[in-house]
This record gives sequence, structure tokens and C-alpha cells, in this order.
Amino acid sequence: MIALAGLAAAGCGADRPGTAGDAGDPADYGPHDEKVIAAWEEQRSDLLDDGLRLMDSPYRFDGDRGGGTVEYIVDIDFPRQHGDTTVAGQSLEEDFPALGAEDSLERFVFGVNSPDPCPDEGEEATSTEEEGEEGVASAVADCQTVTITEIAAETDVRWTNDGPAEVPVWTFTAEDAAKGFTALAVDLPEPDEAPTLEVGGGEPPEGSVPATYIAEAGDKGLSVAYGVSSCDGDVVPSVTETGEIVIVYGTAESEEDVCDMMMRYEEVALPLESPLDGRMVVDGWSGRVLRAGSLY
Repeated sequence: MIALAGLAAAGCGADRPGTAGDAGDPADYGPHDEKVIAAWEEQRSDLLDDGLRLMDSPYRFDGDRGGGTVEYIVDIDFPRQHGDTTVAGQSLEEDFPALGAEDSLERFVFGVNSPDPCPDEGEEATSTEEEGEEGVASAVADCQTVTITEIAAETDVRWTNDGPAEVPVWTFTAEDAAKGFTALAVDLPEPDEAPTLEVGGGEPPEGSVPATYIAEAGDKGLSVAYGVSSCDGDVVPSVTETGEIVIVYGTAESEEDVCDMMMRYEEVALPLESPLDGRMVVDGWSGRVLRAGSLY
């Protein structure tokens, strides 16, 4: 039996270009679009200089994982090998070192942080102490166990610097179906830094907010998370499509004169004229190629 514990991870803030104020006019983006498109045509191959790189979460959950501590119980034999080590992107195909199912599970658990395992029956759960205005408060961490009932070798789609790619994965089926997940079966590295086009020239209009990551991508639509302050109103998005990229912008008006600039993410649905397919999504002003699922 193997028992591993993990803790749900939280996101962090993003730098915001531009200044809060009146939202810019989307019609002003046309001349800048041409610079982004030219930069893509000139620098596209540079993004692949180091080979395929993961721009997505290594994991996919079958349902809501929830928060707190999760201890994974495995009472079955781990498969010896996957049998497939090839990642196939839109233009590149590359082999990577294999990850066995047990190694993959350990990476999954430690990738979402690993506190102490859940306490045995009769033992006290781990508690944390925080000092507040009314003294020290003690909180008991939530703890749940998930029993893995089946492990299968499959393939799944993950976003890379070469667009969506077929990637070997291990599928971990749980006794509670909503707690299952998939994890990479190969050691596919992430880029050292976010792939970014050197666009040059042009200043974001007042009120510009950055597109930070792809929240969801479907056949006919795209949902992008924008980094906004706690004082900003709704994001007004703008989209420009070409055959190879989708350029996104966003603006938001400040609703208050004084703002604490605490960052949050607003997911905005962006309808597309044609399916996203293998096209990359680029934040127009920063030139950053967006990652899927979360920040870099």
C-alpha cells in the first residue's frame, strides 16, 4: 500500500500593464495588431528552439478536488511501464524520459504540496495557529482520503509551446469518481520563462489589463483570465484572429478613486469566428504567449 498526502494549491498575482482609468477603444488596436503579427512571423521558430515545453497543468481532475489535505491510498499494483514516450505537437514530435505510474503519482502529490498525511482514527488532526485581533485562533485542517482503484496508460491533450499536443498520461481512477485524475507519464519540462514575442512600440491605452492565461478553450470559443485590480469593473475584451494566432486585449474602468490594487482574475468568454484548433493565444501588449489553466 502507498499513502501520499497533498494540499490544494493557491494562485498568485500578475503584473498589470497600463493604468486604471477609462477603458481604451478597441478600434485603436489595429495598427498594433500588425506589429504582433509581424513579430509572430519572425519569431515563431524561436519559441521552439529548446524543443517541446509544457504550457499547461501536468494534471487533470475528473471533478472538484476540493481544498485541504488529501491522502491518496493505493492498494493495487502499479503498472511497470506506459509503453509510449512520444509527445506530438502541431509541428514537432519528440520523445521524453518515461515516468512510471508510482513516480507520476508522487510528482502529482508533491506538485500540489505535501503536508503530513491524514491522522489515523482516534488521532487529532493537524491544527494551525494564527494570531488575530482577538488573540490566537486554532483551526483544524480538512483531511480526506482518496482510494485509487485503477491505473491505466492512456494519452491526453496538454497545451505546449507548439499548441495542443498528444501526451502520454496515467489515468488514476478513484473509488469516488469525482476524485480521479490524470498525470503525465513522461518528464515533459516547462519553459524557463513565459514565451514572449518582442513586439516593440506602442503603449497600452489607459485602463488596459493583461490577459494572463487560457481558462478554457473550446471548438467555437475561448475563455481568458485577465488580471484586474479589486477596484476595476468588468473587463471589455477585444480579439483579433489570424490563421496562426489569436491576439487578445482587455480594458477595465476603475469604479473607485482610491484603489488598493489587490489583484484578482476575471475569466471572460471570447467568441471566435473559427475553432481555436492549434492556434496560439497572445496577449497583445506584452507579447506573452498564454499558458493554459494557470499562470506560469
